[in-house]
Amino acid sequence: METKRLIFVKMSEKYIEFYLENINNPEIYQHINTKPNHYTYEDEKEWLKQNKDLYQYTIIEKETGLPVANAGYNKTENNIGELGIWVTPKAQNKKYGREILNKLIEFGYQELHLKRIVLTVHENNEKAFRLYKSLGFYKVGRPKAIADGLGNPTKRIHMILKKKKEGINMKNNGTYPS
Repeated sequence: METKRLIFVKMSEKYIEFYLENINNPEIYQHINTKPNHYTYEDEKEWLKQNKDLYQYTIIEKETGLPVANAGYNKTENNIGELGIWVTPKAQNKKYGREILNKLIEFGYQELHLKRIVLTVHENNEKAFRLYKSLGFYKVGRPKAIADGLGNPTKRIHMILKKKKEGINMKNNGTYPS
């Protein structure tokens, strides 16, 4: 899979150092974990082995050939896909998150035949929350009080995107059908 600026490659051992640099970075793990953790090479290798069938991707910037993000479906069952994403701090503020999510939403609906796409976001990750809302995700249920990856109190918000019968339910940026 690819977009104008990015290439999606299956997660692999080739990128373990990139994963570790980022998931052990407080700027990332405060928004994806509920407690501080330090992952090792062996942890990541085992995770890759156990999750080899997931639709998880390392996102490569075409211009530089460097990885800039990790994203994909953490789970797909009963026509529901659970999305997850993080963008390395060096690559943030380039609208890569939007580009990645648009492509994964398109892939989920057209290739995986999903009916719904879900995700969770920590309430203190306002930038991600605004992005998800702009793509058509909406809150469901009550936010659950948790601590983020740094131990700060926050809430986990569950969000959902439903497929419309006539096409993809997302804001059209001129690239995908509406």
